[in-house]
Amino acid sequence: MIRAFRGITLVLLAAAFLLSCATTSIRYSSNPIGKLAVLGIQISESVDAANRMLTDPYAKNFLKDVAWPLAVDPTYKQLKEAAAVTLSFNNEQAGGLNYTSALLDDMRFTEDMPGFLLVLDRNHRVRGYGRGFIMDGERQDKVERELNRVVEDLLLNIDRSEKVTYAEEGIKQQGVITLGSSTVAGADDPANFDFQTDTKKAMIEESRKKSGVSVMETRFFKYLGAPIPNYSLRRQDGSTVKLYDLLGPKVTMLVVFISPENKSMLPNYNGVGMTLQTARSVSDNFALGLAGPGATAVPNAFPDPE
Repeated sequence: MIRAFRGITLVLLAAAFLLSCATTSIRYSSNPIGKLAVLGIQISESVDAANRMLTDPYAKNFLKDVAWPLAVDPTYKQLKEAAAVTLSFNNEQAGGLNYTSALLDDMRFTEDMPGFLLVLDRNHRVRGYGRGFIMDGERQDKVERELNRVVEDLLLNIDRSEKVTYAEEGIKQQGVITLGSSTVAGADDPANFDFQTDTKKAMIEESRKKSGVSVMETRFFKYLGAPIPNYSLRRQDGSTVKLYDLLGPKVTMLVVFISPENKSMLPNYNGVGMTLQTARSVSDNFALGLAGPGATAVPNAFPDPE
């Protein structure tokens, strides 16, 4: 009995240790860092529709992770009824988009985007972009690691230049040898584009140059590395507000998601919900400060005061 008790105790201690590691390994630096700002942009047919969907008996189950201020893009437009299954190749959706809005149209998406995340630096430049969810579990884990890392890099403010230091694994292309020639044709690896940073963009562009002729190139997010436009949005009370007035000079994660009343779009709320889960995790880590410090002291870091 004593041996069995000891065995159970050791298992519990091991589980507690692993849980502790999981909660403290989110961050890599031991430096103090400031807090991440988080802002949601809800895309719906109107401000009233956006507000109604937050309490809608069906939609609220997927929107429950919203834990930050919201602004509204009230220009959602249904282009056609959504099919049960949509197929995309190289970020191009077969049959075209099912919906759009002023914001989505300006960003030039070529496939439906129920939810996505943007990481902005203190100068409102887009330093990271990605879907909030990937159906492949391993690729989703990679997205979340890269998302957490770019947020921490920006909060550290390395060399006072908001340097992004990280691109997980080597950036490579899928090589295709052309028949009858020594020419190597490069094709982008789709996994490299699940989460994009300007650092990765530079690495991918360099890889493309080395690959010779390109047979398939995946588009980068339109504003990656550039300031996001100062979009005109609405507050939840219907008043007009500019995006920059909501941002301020802080590192910010924008959580953009659709919440249409159109009943044919209800299946898309699954993707919205998964995006919000990812955003909530990052928000808990860096807006609430729940992620414990890592082991590496990063030199020349100039974070904002906590």
